[in-house]
Formats: sequence, structure tokens, C-alpha cells
Amino acid sequence: METLTWFLAISSVSLGFLSVVLSILLTHITNKTIKSEDARAKELIERMERGIRETIERMDIRAEQSAKETKELLQRMDERTESLLRHISDLIAAEGEKTRELIKMR
Repeated sequence: METLTWFLAISSVSLGFLSVVLSILLTHITNKTIKSEDARAKELIERMERGIRETIERMDIRAEQSAKETKELLQRMDERTESLLRHISDLIAAEGEKTRELIKMR
């Protein structure tokens, strides 16, 4: 009976020791896994941020190009408007001259 008691005591101490070792081992493995996943998540976030920055830069460049194109278009429209106004004023002046001549003839 005493042998059985010693065996049970040694078995329970051994099982306790093994459970402590196993928990330490599992904690170590879990920490490694978490660090690995954390590194992957950080890399993914950095890639996303880089992509967003590049997209914003492209959008800024395109906005600058659009502003430049709009400015050029407005300048051309102003030039055309001025040309049309000069032409209209020339027509009005010519019609005014014709009208004066007609009045003088009568």
C-alpha cells in the first residue's frame, strides 16, 4: 500500500510538473504566433497606407491637370467671346453706317 501511495504521489508531482512545462511551452508558441501575425498585420497596414498615399498623389496630379486644362479652356473661351464681340460690334458699326447713308439719301 505504501508503494502505491508513493507511486501516486510521484505521478501527481510528475503530472503537475508536466502541466507547468506544457503551459510554458504553449505560452511560448502562442506568443510566437501572435508576434508573427502582428508583423503580418503591420505589413498589410503599411501596404494599404502606401497604396492610399499613391492614390491620393495620383488624384492630386490629376486635379492639377484638370485645373490647368480648365484654365486653358476658359482662356480659349474668353478669346472666342472677345473675337465674337469684336465681330458683332463691327457688324453693328457697318449697319449703322448703312443706316446713316440711307437716311442721307432720303
